Amino acid sequence: MSKKLNFWKRKSRSSLSSLSITDTDTTPVALKDATVISTKSPSIDQQPLSPDVNTFELWSAAYPQTAESGTESRNTNRSASSNGYTSTVSDASHPQLPDVLYHSEVSEYTGKLLRSKRVSYMVLTPTALERYKSFSRASEYYSLHSPRPSSIAPVAQSSIVCKTDNVISLYKPSPTAVQIEYLDDEYVCRSLLVLLPSENDANAWLQVLIEVTHGTTGCFKCTPQEVESAYALLQRENDFDPHTFSMIRTVRFQVLKPKSSDDLSAYAPAQHYILVIGKYKIHLLSLKSSSDSSSSLPSVLSFSTAPHSISSELPYLPATELCFNVIASFGILALTDIYLSSSMTFFSLAFHPPFQSPKVLNLASLCACDVVRAVRAVDKYLRPHWTYSPLFLEVPQFELEHEPSLADVISPLSPAQLEQFLPPTEPLTGSSSSDHLTDQFARTLAANCAANEADVSVFSYEITSNLSDSVAPDSGYSFTLSPSYQQDHYSCLHLLALFRSLRFIKEITRVSFKGVPLNEMLCVPAELQSSPNANESVHSTVLTVELLGLVSTAPQIRSFDFSGCIASHIPTNSKKNYSMMVSELLSAVCQVLEHPVSRIEDLRFAGLVIDSESFEYLLEILRQSSFAKRSSTYNHAGPRQSNHPLMNLDVSDCSLNEREIAMILEQISLERSALLSLDLSSNPGRMNTDTLAVAIASMKNIVHLRLESLKWFNISGDPILVSSVLARCDSLETLSLDGTYLSRRDIEELCDALSYLPNLKTLSLQGCQLHAQELAMIISAADAVTPKLEEELDLLLGDNRLFDASNQFNEGFAFTDIFANLKYLRSLSLARTDFVSEDVFCAFLRSLCKNKTIKRLNLSYLMLPSDAAEETCLLIGELFKHNSTLCDLYLKGEHTKLQTARIGTHLNVALPNLSFNTSLEVLHIDGNHLGAQGAYTMGNVLAKNDTLRQLMIDENNIGLHGFETILNSLEKQRSPCTYVWFPFKDKELQLRPLLAAADRGASGQEPHNARASLPNMTQHSKSRLSHSDAKTSMNDANAAAQSYMIMKEKWEAAYKRMQRILSHVICEEQE
Repeated sequence: MSKKLNFWKRKSRSSLSSLSITDTDTTPVALKDATVISTKSPSIDQQPLSPDVNTFELWSAAYPQTAESGTESRNTNRSASSNGYTSTVSDASHPQLPDVLYHSEVSEYTGKLLRSKRVSYMVLTPTALERYKSFSRASEYYSLHSPRPSSIAPVAQSSIVCKTDNVISLYKPSPTAVQIEYLDDEYVCRSLLVLLPSENDANAWLQVLIEVTHGTTGCFKCTPQEVESAYALLQRENDFDPHTFSMIRTVRFQVLKPKSSDDLSAYAPAQHYILVIGKYKIHLLSLKSSSDSSSSLPSVLSFSTAPHSISSELPYLPATELCFNVIASFGILALTDIYLSSSMTFFSLAFHPPFQSPKVLNLASLCACDVVRAVRAVDKYLRPHWTYSPLFLEVPQFELEHEPSLADVISPLSPAQLEQFLPPTEPLTGSSSSDHLTDQFARTLAANCAANEADVSVFSYEITSNLSDSVAPDSGYSFTLSPSYQQDHYSCLHLLALFRSLRFIKEITRVSFKGVPLNEMLCVPAELQSSPNANESVHSTVLTVELLGLVSTAPQIRSFDFSGCIASHIPTNSKKNYSMMVSELLSAVCQVLEHPVSRIEDLRFAGLVIDSESFEYLLEILRQSSFAKRSSTYNHAGPRQSNHPLMNLDVSDCSLNEREIAMILEQISLERSALLSLDLSSNPGRMNTDTLAVAIASMKNIVHLRLESLKWFNISGDPILVSSVLARCDSLETLSLDGTYLSRRDIEELCDALSYLPNLKTLSLQGCQLHAQELAMIISAADAVTPKLEEELDLLLGDNRLFDASNQFNEGFAFTDIFANLKYLRSLSLARTDFVSEDVFCAFLRSLCKNKTIKRLNLSYLMLPSDAAEETCLLIGELFKHNSTLCDLYLKGEHTKLQTARIGTHLNVALPNLSFNTSLEVLHIDGNHLGAQGAYTMGNVLAKNDTLRQLMIDENNIGLHGFETILNSLEKQRSPCTYVWFPFKDKELQLRPLLAAADRGASGQEPHNARASLPNMTQHSKSRLSHSDAKTSMNDANAAAQSYMIMKEKWEAAYKRMQRILSHVICEEQE
């Protein structure tokens, strides 16, 4: 038998005589200058992305193509029992010993010198990789025959190199070398380098090691200190989500080519990292030092098997206590490419942040498939509306067929720890229901901002329903971006994140950038792209590219509002001036309208200064969209959908001259435009009434027509709007002529035309210099035609002066008398009406008390000689008491340095009569300086009134105690009022003096006469006084700051209390 063993010893030595092993401690160290993701280095792990060259093919040499080893599912854990496991590697020179999968004699180097080595024998079992001095020592334990009793002993702990369950990664740093990264018993990362004489031997070792370690949990094992540090880091970065939190141990290595097989200096130790997946980012972390890792708790957290032993409450650790160094962080939505090797031991993630070169992260891990699935699941979670993933995947076929979900994310937290976090508010796969639309969009926007390294908190936006739209209501939603409260304008990175977050959201049909400067996107050039209509390349902007991308991914969008979206005061690094940016914007809209799937039918450019060059693009927009329906065309993708005709055009306040206005009207009349809404208001050019008449006659479907603040050019001498022309527009619902001077003849024609407009809902003649007689004519005509209308007419006649001369005083009384005789008129606005005399206003109130038809009345900002007298307010009280039809009443006021337009303090006299009112539901009395007395009165009214549902009482200096009186009444009496506007301005008015006192005390300012009364004091006395004043000033500043904080907290408590009371009232009504 000894001869047989010697034969196997000689055979194994002759076949693997050059095997070498190096065992070193590879404590992670931070990368210098974060070269882990640099694309400028020519090394194989840092190659740049190229559309023609596959970057990941450079890594295929590091892994052999094993037969079907990488095509099996990663979730299937292979159990390797001691009696049933069979290696797929067969070597005729190695005996098949029990429990041994692979074994060979090796030369182990014991020092830095290459000649300092000793012979050892390596044995691989299903549970561990073991080291022995010689084959004879190994055969004593694994021999097939019965050894001597004295030699029988269990495997010594010191002979185990590593346990297979603790292996982190396996890879080939060179064709003839295999390196094993693992955790020792104290869970310190270590490396084992094996040099082999040929590439076939290295492939055989790697294949059997991959099979043995398949399904192990070494990559998921983390100490409690590491989990707590990662949690604290994500909390500090606002990047923690229990559904996406995951930690995986990975290794970064370099593929090198040594000078010889014995040259160990070329094999640099691998760098160990922990890959942490947060809510919006992927973080690459390294341990600070080996001592930090070894001094951590010995218990280990395994994501799949080991118990969780960290505290149930995860603390917030300061930065000094974190055991990690942050090497790099990447936004998940900046991810563009994912590569997974066929052996599933190596993966690569490519990121492409905006305006930066692509960055590639190459890592090795036995759980590479789990990492890829987790990243794909989080990417889908952050983009729930996307119909397809934008990621380029180079993964095995079974991974392509796998549908990612958050169930693929393996969390390091125990179930008990997950219970302390809120459950998901929506399905894990993401929902497109309207209830979660705002939350899903906010999540996607935050993720895109994280990918662009932009602050999401600067955004101010609103998502509202389109059901109440006056032009074309639908079941979709409108997205409105408002100017930021934290900075002057949004940066290009912010706007990029917004545009990409709006993609694929099918519910949003309208997008508004009104008042939001888009200068940054108009000044940043995009790459040269091929023109859709020509072979030449055109130089476009980022806005053009993003608009085209938004329309192509969300073709249901049919409205864009670019009103005032270019600001002249915002400096940019570009040489483009304001006119060039307007031209770029209109050019981008032209390209959007040319897109095959474009359905844009509503465009608004109000407030943009359109010059002669930009006007050419505006005409092109009219030619493309205002034509009749086009016939379908065909392209390589199949039938092309015809463009929708333009239905809404807003070019108000665009500095259009007379010629440009005439060309727009001629274009509309020539093409028989399908416009439903046209707004030409506030342009300096004169309007030709003859051209307007022809254009209106061609717009038979016009619904909204706004011609405000225009100068008229009348050649024929006809009225501005002839009744015969308006009679053709039987679909007209809104007619606004605000700020336009109307003569008596114009009013007569308009009164005649009202009988031919059965669908008219709003007639606005504010600021038209109408007097009492003209107003009476309009009101009488509107009252007469109201029964013929489909819906109630809203008549807006404010900002007019009843009379100018004293001889017209009687006309004012004649105007007020008609309100007692109205039969049908339901809604009337006389806001900012100048009554000139308080007697005329009193007569108006007496007549209004007799009215039985008006339901909505707006008397805000009334122009009276002074605040209304007490007798006048008593008449308002009589209106409250005796009128039983009025539902909405607006009595807003304002007080500025230039003018006062309000009823005033004496309105408190009228408020008690609200207790007897049985019809009023909405009351606006803000801005009348009612004081705390008005709040106390309203508190008593709410205790008795059973109909009032909305109350606006801000800007009345009611103070905190007055507002609490109203809340007490709402809470105790169970008033039906469901909406009370919080007095924000009164809160600011009360807190402003306290804040100013605190700031003045903190800055050490003194009153002007602080020491002026003591000019003859000695220097010593002045010094003592100065010290005393400083101490007193500090005490006063502290007291003022404390008073400010106390008062602010009381106001915040009142706000929360109001929300609680009103929500309780709403719930009671629903029940």
